[in-house]
Amino acid sequence: MLFGKPISSRLVFDIDFTNEEHWDKAVMSFEYLTKRCLQKGDLELFWKRSLASAPRNLGKLLYEYEAIKLMRKLLKNKVGINFTEEEVFNAVHMVVTTAIELDKPKFKKPTAAKKTVQKVVAKQVPLMEIEDDDGEP
Repeated sequence: MLFGKPISSRLVFDIDFTNEEHWDKAVMSFEYLTKRCLQKGDLELFWKRSLASAPRNLGKLLYEYEAIKLMRKLLKNKVGINFTEEEVFNAVHMVVTTAIELDKPKFKKPTAAKKTVQKVVAKQVPLMEIEDDDGEP
C-alpha cells in the first residue's frame, strides 16, 4: 500500500503455491513478511530495492548524462563512429518508448584481467545525502 494521495497499491511479489517450480522463490519472498525481517529492517530494504529497480526508475537512469556519455563511448568503441550526446539521447528515447521484440540476452560479466596490486592511500570523502523527487532527503 502506498499511503500518498490518492492511496494506491503496487504488487511487489506474488506467491503461487500451485506451481512447485516456483516454491523456492515463494519461500524467499514470503520471508520478508516474518517478524524477524520486520525487526531487522529487511522489508524496508526490499521495498526500496523494488522501487529503485522499477522500470520507470531505471528508464529515468538511462537519460542521465553519465549513462548517455557511457553509451556514446561504447558506441564509439563498437562501431568506430563518433555520435553526439544528443544523437545518443534521442536513440535512448526511441529505445525507451518503442516496443521491441527481443529475447532476453545472457548477462555476461567481464573477466577481470590480472593486475598488479598497488597500495592506494584512501582519503575521506564526505557523504552526500540522496534526495527523492520532491527534493526532500
